[in-house]
Amino acid sequence: MRLYLIRHAESEHNVAQVYAGVTDSALTNHGMLQIEKLADYFRHQGVQFTRVFCSPLQRARVTADALKKDHDSKIVVPDLSEKDFGSLERKSWVSPPAAETRDGFVPTESHEDLSARAKKFLDDYLPPVLQEGEEGEAVAVVSHGVILSVLWRTLKQMCAPLSFSFGPRASLDSHPIIWSNTGYLELEIGMIPANDQDGTLAGSADLSASLSIKVLVINGRQHLVSLKRTRGIGSSKHDPKQRKMDAFFSTSSSPFKKDTKK
Repeated sequence: MRLYLIRHAESEHNVAQVYAGVTDSALTNHGMLQIEKLADYFRHQGVQFTRVFCSPLQRARVTADALKKDHDSKIVVPDLSEKDFGSLERKSWVSPPAAETRDGFVPTESHEDLSARAKKFLDDYLPPVLQEGEEGEAVAVVSHGVILSVLWRTLKQMCAPLSFSFGPRASLDSHPIIWSNTGYLELEIGMIPANDQDGTLAGSADLSASLSIKVLVINGRQHLVSLKRTRGIGSSKHDPKQRKMDAFFSTSSSPFKKDTKK
């Protein structure tokens, strides 16, 4: 099975450099172009996602929508939401304020809580995919930078000894593993057969130390090579009602369209 851990496209709070964990940040115009490039890239690579899991936050859901056009299997999973930054939500991460102690202070979500969410998602959804999925299964998980990092660490802990490797396009030199907007971590994942005579898969109920993992691509951004940011409007909040300029110029009512009739 191929598993793609994908970060959402650029959001308005990414541009503003503020914490937006559980804040439902909208995408920018540049972010929408990133999504189009990502979907086109996978399509040209022949990747057809059989299942897509995503966070309920709109920046992840909209990104995931572009990957499910050829099928109907998109599952929104609350456990894939970003880290809750508590009282730091919408505050600058460039120069974060001092910790607040007054009434109403909300602490950030703990690493233990994040790990529990990641483990729950993998326990709930990964075994059925591995056991029931067909050869060539491609699964996407569209989420957020912090929770994707925790998800990755949790997956590594489930990997059996000596069953972790890197493909030719990834190496130990690529660590630490990070995610740019619409960047993806591509993994080849399998379950290791048990040594018992009935040939059942190890870890059918508990995935601990029963996975084989090969890292194929780290922070894949090939789809963004030719994408340039449009100053000003590119960083603006995307308005889904706004028509694209190319659509405007192609309309018969546009004063800029040439009259080809003789």
